[in-house]
Amino acid sequence: MSAGITSLITDATPLVVAVAAVPLFGERLRFWQVVGLILGFAGVAAAVSSDLAGVGTAAGILAAVAGLAGSAGGTLYQSASATTWICGPACSSRCSPPR
Repeated sequence: MSAGITSLITDATPLVVAVAAVPLFGERLRFWQVVGLILGFAGVAAAVSSDLAGVGTAAGILAAVAGLAGSAGGTLYQSASATTWICGPACSSRCSPPR
C-alpha cells in the first residue's frame, strides 16, 4: 500500500475523534458539523477505495487502521485526562500546571 493511501487513512483521525466524542464525552454535533463529517468520510472512502482494490495487503490495511485507532485513542485519552493549565500572557512559551 502506498504512503499516500496510508496517510489518508491515518489522517482521518479528527473525523474518528469527532464521532467518538459524542458517546464518550456527551459532545453535541451541529447540523453542519454532521454534514462535514459525512463529506470527510466520503472523501476518504472515495480516495482510498479505488487504490485498495487489489493493491493493499490485508496486513498493510490493518496496520493503517491500527495507526488510526491509536492516534484517535490517544487524542481521546488525552482529552479525558487533561488538566487545565494556567497560562500567562506569553502562553506559547510559559505555562504552569494548576496549583
